[in-house]
Amino acid sequence: TEEITKIREYARNYCDTQTYLMILFITDLDCRNHEISRSRWTWIKGNKIFFKDCKTGDTIGRITPELQRVLNLWKKERPPSKQEYNDYIFIHTKGTHKGMKLSDYGTTVRQVVKQVSKKITGRKICPQDLRASIITEEHNHFINPVFIQKKARHRSKETTQLYNHADDMMFEKYISNGTIFDSDKPCLYEQKPEHKTCII
Repeated sequence: TEEITKIREYARNYCDTQTYLMILFITDLDCRNHEISRSRWTWIKGNKIFFKDCKTGDTIGRITPELQRVLNLWKKERPPSKQEYNDYIFIHTKGTHKGMKLSDYGTTVRQVVKQVSKKITGRKICPQDLRASIITEEHNHFINPVFIQKKARHRSKETTQLYNHADDMMFEKYISNGTIFDSDKPCLYEQKPEHKTCII
């Protein structure tokens, strides 16, 4: 959790707006690489973004207040693009592909996440691993599994449960502190996070 928070803070304070927006699409929307590259302004309706033709079909993501703030900022800062790419949120801002949408292969997204994570953790973390870590941390902080499934946009709860890595030590701590029925401060509530790393 601490590393994820530091990655977000670094991207916010030291990176350009589009880079920070990519990080938020992963942390706040649990986006996959191709969902980021395909995202369009017209997909946004109020505080929701309607992802089209993605891995799990057509799905809905909930936009957090911080994500909305940065989307508004990026809309003002976003450089001109080629006419056919005007509706895409993310575009190349330099190089031979300047003004064009990002590749669905996710090369740019992977590069950005690896660069940011290397500066914070000393190792390169790919977007898929960052996304998996966020889902795992939400489980470890006892967020309602239904919320986690909706946020990750998984078709089934079984897929979401694959990220639920509660080990024996966590279980022993929970039991030793008492279950939710016989203790004022069971493990369930002690580990409830105060921070807003992963907003539902």
